[in-house]
Amino acid sequence: MTHPNSLWLWWLAILVITISVVMLGILWSKLKPLSSSPPLPPGPRSLPVVGYLPFLGPEDHQHG
Repeated sequence: MTHPNSLWLWWLAILVITISVVMLGILWSKLKPLSSSPPLPPGPRSLPVVGYLPFLGPEDHQHG
């Protein structure tokens, strides 16, 4: 049979390793760039369903 202090140390070691792995994963995901290209500038506002139509002028609706 194992000593109670030995069992406590195993649980403590597992807890420290788990917390370390989680913290390293969080740091890696925060520091790793999502893509190699620079972020795009913000685009024009749009509304669901109608899109950009309310923001266009009268001549923008005509073709040619």
